Amino acid sequence: YLSATLQILYNIQWLRERIFKAGEQGASDFLRELQKLFGLMWKGTLVYVDPSDLFQVLKTLYPDVFIVGSQNDFH
Repeated sequence: YLSATLQILYNIQWLRERIFKAGEQGASDFLRELQKLFGLMWKGTLVYVDPSDLFQVLKTLYPDVFIVGSQNDFH
């Protein structure tokens, strides 16, 4: 679900532009990783991008939510 969510967010032009325009100074790890990932989606030459670094940041921020090996549906 993470990849589908990222694709949706990336395709919202005003959101993508604001993420790119957000400054590096004082930016959170999440924002920096999102900027890096969106940059790869925009200018990258690969067919796909790997969101693993962003996922690692999310796991750090929310360790009880993102548990690898368990189904993470929200009810």
